[in-house]
Amino acid sequence: NLKKIPLKPEIIKLTESQVIILDDGGKSYFKIYSYPEFNLIKEIGVKGEGPNEIAYLPVFTFAKDDVIEFFDFQKSALFKLHKNSKLELVKVLPPDLIESQFVIKLNDKTIFGSGSKGGRVYFLNIESGMINYLPYLEVTSKLPNQYLNVFNDGISTCTPDKKTAIYASKYFDYFDILNADGSVRYSRKKASIEGQKFLEDKQITSNNTKLYYSCVYATNKHIYLLSLGGKSYGELMNDINDDNFQCEIQQFDLQGNPLKCIILNTPVKSFSVDEKNNKIISINPLSEDFPLMEFAF
Repeated sequence: NLKKIPLKPEIIKLTESQVIILDDGGKSYFKIYSYPEFNLIKEIGVKGEGPNEIAYLPVFTFAKDDVIEFFDFQKSALFKLHKNSKLELVKVLPPDLIESQFVIKLNDKTIFGSGSKGGRVYFLNIESGMINYLPYLEVTSKLPNQYLNVFNDGISTCTPDKKTAIYASKYFDYFDILNADGSVRYSRKKASIEGQKFLEDKQITSNNTKLYYSCVYATNKHIYLLSLGGKSYGELMNDINDDNFQCEIQQFDLQGNPLKCIILNTPVKSFSVDEKNNKIISINPLSEDFPLMEFAF
């Protein structure tokens, strides 16, 4: 039923009894489905400029059965969207953090984010306003300043209990597992600047730019990273066209120990993991008619 499936799904998150999808193709941004039945329960987050409306595509960061959390670029603010469609302002970010690509409130004292100038990730003390940055990746230290923020771009998330934060690089084989107080629990450092080819015309990315991690999901027990294996964008597009595409979902425990590698032969835009039933629920970027895929592992 085309009225019930997401028309332009961007992000999928699994809660205890629901699947919530950020959908840029409808009148509302969020579609809430029962799980595992996938019956549409309701749509919330109406698009618009009015009260309890959302003007632009939000950054969907966290979900529970009763609330959705997201970052609003236009307002540089964190919001909670309750299931009765009421919007609650959580925090307006200070000017130094307005370029953030991911933001989430971990607890009453701390906001975690990434994508802002100053470091690869940051921890904002809500009470004092102090910002603690983790420095840019050492492998990018010789790049011109205008490239630093871009090549430290990554994907971030946190565990459902919000005690662990994760950052993974898009352009290098590198990720961090972080405690909620800002300390580093584990870092995987296999980054090499020689693996990247920078064009003389100063384009930041191109068909030659190698890609590593493109999506991350975490439970209270495990971290799942979608790895593109350092292939360039051009190589990935050729593989899709030749039916040779391959990517990996790598499973780690919360200490960074590798546990499992799940190999997929089709692209995945966003995914969540049902650990009770050993299923991966994902968004298919190649089909508008069948936008969701489910894998068993």
